Amino acid sequence: MAQTHTVQSGDCIESIARKYGFGDFKIIFDHPNNAELKQKRPKPNLLVAGDKVFIPEKELKEESGATDKTHKFQIITKKVKLRLVLKDDKDQPFSDKKYELKIGNKEYSGNTDSTGYFEHEIQPVAKTGELKLHTEDEKLKVLTWNLNIGALDPTDTVQGVQERLKNLGFYYGTASGRVGKRTKAAIKAYRKKNNMTVNEDIDDELRGKLRDSHDKKG
Repeated sequence: MAQTHTVQSGDCIESIARKYGFGDFKIIFDHPNNAELKQKRPKPNLLVAGDKVFIPEKELKEESGATDKTHKFQIITKKVKLRLVLKDDKDQPFSDKKYELKIGNKEYSGNTDSTGYFEHEIQPVAKTGELKLHTEDEKLKVLTWNLNIGALDPTDTVQGVQERLKNLGFYYGTASGRVGKRTKAAIKAYRKKNNMTVNEDIDDELRGKLRDSHDKKG
């Protein structure tokens, strides 16, 4: 039966698809009834709490085969990857540093590359995790982050701007959605750092630059 899903914090199209038994999120995201949502949220894994997602009725697929034989069926599902770039407070990458990542009951480890980047395939339903990074700093030998997977809002929201500024080390408040003194100061500092016009405006130029410096690898 077709229905409507109201997005909660931490939801993404992948996790929503799995919740309703779809192996491919595109069946939901590309449905004509979600055309308005797709136009508003072009990146399927950047949704905002309160968004409405139409869930179509699942179609049954029939396969023929001899009744006196055993048949194997393979379900193909899309892979979900967690991608992170780790940098210090001077915007320098944590290059070739050992890390440990825990997502649910799964544990991963490895070393960042020269840009501070790494990625791992994770379960689509994962919402939280813990990351530990081993540094060469005598005072901060191990840095620890609690991860809220799928909680990042799009840049067309104030929360999305605040979250990116916070992750990049410019904002130290909460992503409240209200533009106060701390948010304005963070915007000005970010603009100055990136050789932009120094003001407090949240405009297309700022949103685009934040997507480039935060959302893309490296």
